[in-house]
Formats: sequence, structure tokens, C-alpha cells
Amino acid sequence: MASRHLASVLRRGLRSFSAAGPGRNFWQNINEQHLAKELVDIGRCGREGPASDPTLFDPKVRLRPNRRPSLAAAESAARTAGAESDEANFHRSSRTKPWLHYESLRGATYPSGGTGPRWQDLTHAEAQRLQEMYMKKKMLDRKIRWLKQMELPNPEREAKKSLKLQQLKEAEEKRVPGGGDMYPVPFQDMHPGHSKLQRLEEGARLQELESRFRARIRQQKRENAAIVKAHKPQVGELITDPIERHVKRRLVRQREKIHEGVEATLHVNSSQIMHEHLKGAAVSIVRIRARRPRSTQEIQYNLTSDHDPEWVQRQLNILAPKLRSQLAVNVNMGQTPNIKFVPYAKSQEVKRKYLWRFAKAIKDRIPVGGGEEVKTR
Repeated sequence: MASRHLASVLRRGLRSFSAAGPGRNFWQNINEQHLAKELVDIGRCGREGPASDPTLFDPKVRLRPNRRPSLAAAESAARTAGAESDEANFHRSSRTKPWLHYESLRGATYPSGGTGPRWQDLTHAEAQRLQEMYMKKKMLDRKIRWLKQMELPNPEREAKKSLKLQQLKEAEEKRVPGGGDMYPVPFQDMHPGHSKLQRLEEGARLQELESRFRARIRQQKRENAAIVKAHKPQVGELITDPIERHVKRRLVRQREKIHEGVEATLHVNSSQIMHEHLKGAAVSIVRIRARRPRSTQEIQYNLTSDHDPEWVQRQLNILAPKLRSQLAVNVNMGQTPNIKFVPYAKSQEVKRKYLWRFAKAIKDRIPVGGGEEVKTR
């Protein structure tokens, strides 16, 4: 009894579920019917015992007319209706009919190659609403585009407006008694008031006004660019300009990559450079200097072996292009800058204790008055 009651409840639920969405999904209805048959078989098995059911699954399929006619049939029907309306002396409507331009997402037309879900189709009312909203959006985009164009500086439009105002002002001055020319301009080929001469004069004045407006726009752009490109002051050692701060950080990362790549190429990776080009000269990279990431990187080095410094400098100048290509490949640098080897000054020559004796000797040679005595005549 319990199994019979469960089967009846499930059947009622399935019938109510199928009634909620009538005919929207063919395969869903088939699955529901197959599930109902399986539940009936389970209930019969619980009542009568295990027995084989000789009947096969026979689904009930409702043959409904096609609610979405093809585009050709819809166009032919529209032409027929149009012909009848013309015969009845009715004017044909120029309004767009979205239901004639409706494309189904089923089958091979689905973007995923025909394997997409079958329940993502739209009804005719939904397709019509979607197309109406799309047309409104296009109209709104045109209005916004036109408003943006009107706000942009247009020398031709401004020149035409200015020329028209000047012509109206000149015409009003001529209407005033005594406002015209007392002595007319002499002419040889054609009269000064000829239409051709007026057209040429208006064209010249229009070009002059356009040139003035363009010069004014260029001047404003220069002023705005100067404001944008103005140097932002530093607060102590803190860089407030975000672009300059980014450049400094990138420069530090680039120096680290170049230092590591050049050291590895000179001492580990390439035996040809170590023994053939440098003849075993030991070169150690001290520091790398550059103002910008794309400028030439000065690689300052120390020579720690017993070789001729001038010969080593010449060999490093020859190796610079090859080392640059090795940096681009091994370190994976997108924009590899040029490199230049510069011998590093000894640490003793830059210490204050070493330089103080030279400064003291120069100070002793200078008189107390701050300079040589001025000879008077």
C-alpha cells in the first residue's frame, strides 16, 4: 500500500510539473513519461512480486503545429498581406516587424556548434521586446554621439558662424544712411559686386578664420600639456609623481636583471667569451648607471686580473653587442637597451680622506683675502 501510494503521489507531481510548462521541452516530457512508467513498474513489483513486463515504453507525443514559421514563409505571408492591404487602399506600415527577423538558437545555429541547451529560445513577445530595446539603444547612442561631437572644438563650424555674424553686421552698416562707400572701387574685368568675386572673398575669409581658430586650439593644447607635464615636487626623498616613481622602480629591476645576466655570461655561460675574447681576464661588475630604462646603460667594472686595462676595454667594446643579444635571450628582456662598459674609479680616489689633502693644498695656496690682490694703477 505504501509503494502504491508513493507511486500515485509521484505521478500526480509529475503531471503537475509537466502542466506548468506545456510543450516547451520535448525531451523533458519524454523523460517524465519514462520515469512515471518506471515508478508504475516498481509499484507493481512490490504488489505482485518480481515479474517481467512484456510491454515496451511507448511515449505519448503531441503533434503540434510549428509556431515558428520559416523566414521565407513569413516574408511570403507579409507580401500577401501587403498586396491585400494595397488592394483595399490601405497604406503599408514602415514599422520594423521583429517577428519576421527572429532567429532561433536551436540546432546548428547555436554558437556552441548545435550542442547548446534547447530551453534558451525566446518567445515571439520576448524577441519583439528585445528588438525594440535594441532600437532604442541605437537611437540613444546616436544622440550621445551627436552631443559629444557638438562639444568638441570644430574650427570649420566656428568659422562659418563668425563669418555669418560679420556679414550681418556689414549689411546693417550699409543700411545706415552714409554707411556705404563714397567712391566705388574701379574695375576692369568684372564688377566688384560680382557673385564670383564675392564667393572667392568669402572663401578666403573663411580660411583665415579657420586658421585663427586652429591656432587658438593649438595654443590651448600647449597650455594644457604644460600643466599635465609639469614636474611634481618631491617631499624629501619621496617621489610624488606616479610616472616617475614607476620609472625608478622599473630602472631598479632592469639594473638587477642586467647585472645578473652580464655576470653569468662573462663567467659561467660562454667559454668563448672567457677564453677566446677576454683571454682569461677577470672582470667584475660594480654598478650600472642610467637615467632612463631605454637609455644606454653604463656598466662600471673592475679588472681584478693582471691584464692590460686598455686591451680589456677594447675587447669589452667589441663584446657589447653580443652581450646585449645574450641579455635579450637569456634574461628575457622585451626592450633590451644598449650597454656600454666604463672602468670604475678606484674607491681610494673618491674617499674624503684621500681628497682632503688636495683640498688643503689648494686652500693653503689661496691668500686670506679670498683671492689675489688687485693691482691699482
